Amino acid sequence: MNKQEFLKILRDTLQSQLSSRETENHVEYYRTYIEEQMREGKTEIEILDVLGDPRLIARTILETSSAGNAYQKQEYTYQEEPKETAGGNRDAGKLTERYRHTLRILAGVFIALLVLILVVRVVTFLLPAVLAVAAVLFVLSYFKKR
Repeated sequence: MNKQEFLKILRDTLQSQLSSRETENHVEYYRTYIEEQMREGKTEIEILDVLGDPRLIARTILETSSAGNAYQKQEYTYQEEPKETAGGNRDAGKLTERYRHTLRILAGVFIALLVLILVVRVVTFLLPAVLAVAAVLFVLSYFKKR
């Protein structure tokens, strides 16, 4: 990603929730920041790597802005763009945080069901034996008293 792509993604994400003036103020801030860092000798790639994903920056801006309350009421799903790997293939296997959370819940439910099945199996296996032993002890105690 280069500076223009970064700023375009930032602008596109912000303008759906903020006024055009507020959007341009934020975009201008990051444009100036990138240019200042480049004047100090950093490369564009280094600067953008430090800044991170422009969608996350926009999300932070929206959550802290005056429109943040309206924004928080909406559901926001962030999904990372696939990153280039050394072989040039796109890593499309990144899971969103929401998907991971759902998988954790499903795993918990699955484990709870397995435990429940195990308990039912143990009880149904042991119950006849326990009842038989209890009956024998009852009969023995009856005859022992006589």
